[in-house]
Amino acid sequence: MKDAIVEKLKRELDGQIDTEPKVVYLLCEVRKLLEKDGFDRAPKNLKMFCHWALHVDLSAPGTTKHFLQRIDEVLTNLFENPTTGETIGLENALFNELTYFDAFRSELGETLQRYGLSKDLCDNNVKWANFLFASTRVIEDGTLAATLQWVDSVRFTIEEGVRFKDAHLPFEMIWVVALKQPYKEFSKVEVSVSGTDDRRMVASGFGLRN
Repeated sequence: MKDAIVEKLKRELDGQIDTEPKVVYLLCEVRKLLEKDGFDRAPKNLKMFCHWALHVDLSAPGTTKHFLQRIDEVLTNLFENPTTGETIGLENALFNELTYFDAFRSELGETLQRYGLSKDLCDNNVKWANFLFASTRVIEDGTLAATLQWVDSVRFTIEEGVRFKDAHLPFEMIWVVALKQPYKEFSKVEVSVSGTDDRRMVASGFGLRN
């Protein structure tokens, strides 16, 4: 069975993975490989995105908690603790993950390579940008939930029609964090990824919302 899945993935990876159906099929087949090897040992980010491609909302702690804990830790520092070099480093690392999906990209590439499959999808910036543009449309307006200190759930949205010239990132996006408890009368935090006028530089930031 595993060989059949690998052969299907090999044929799929020979082409472009740049549409929602192709993304869903790819991640569905990758998910089958992860199941065969034992889901408890699967890379956590890759497992979550494979699940998210098939379900609108995810709330199982074993699937979402590791991802949302990073957001919760940064918000805890912002709301409760003084700013230090360490907290700034955690914040920048989180922005990088929410902007470029680096962990998902790395774990998908490593998994493909482990089965002797081409990981050019993950190594080539243009191919990855096209894949990301399609895959984020699959998860758009879906939510991740977990029981944490500040984070109740997170919803992902993209800004339609806003594209970057930088091949690493094809669009603007917003992660809307619903807070478990209000902070200074605000119930949400938006983590936005926007760009400069020339569409080449990327900027990220937190914004409190009602």
